[in-house]
Amino acid sequence: MNWQKAAEADLKSYYSRKDSLNNIKLRIQALKESRESLRGAATDKSPVKGGASAIEDKLLNNLVESDRLKATYQATVRLVNITEKGLNYLNSEEREVIEVCYCNPPNIPINDLKERLGYEKTKIYAIRKEALYKFTIACYGLIDY
Repeated sequence: MNWQKAAEADLKSYYSRKDSLNNIKLRIQALKESRESLRGAATDKSPVKGGASAIEDKLLNNLVESDRLKATYQATVRLVNITEKGLNYLNSEEREVIEVCYCNPPNIPINDLKERLGYEKTKIYAIRKEALYKFTIACYGLIDY
């Protein structure tokens, strides 16, 4: 596996994953409220063609979606935590370069970073390379075997 590409992908999706956590919570809450508002299935009627009633189908779909979202939330939390631990392993300069180059590239061009840090582009790219290596080791362990 190309761990460097995996690290780059994790960094590129870091902020969107982090933002999605709140959205997933809101969706789970909306499903819970929807589930609570569903009226109970009628027990005095037999299901047509051996199937369930529309209310039962809605309830079942709601429960399945809620369970899947809960699993997705837990997995996303783990990925965000791994990325944050990897970023915390870097010093402030390395972290800034990594965040500019991978986490939110459209916001700050390399030239702005060059002026802020007082380095030439080649030095910034060298910092990026070293920081990405350190991040990859911190997140994935031994990668050079």
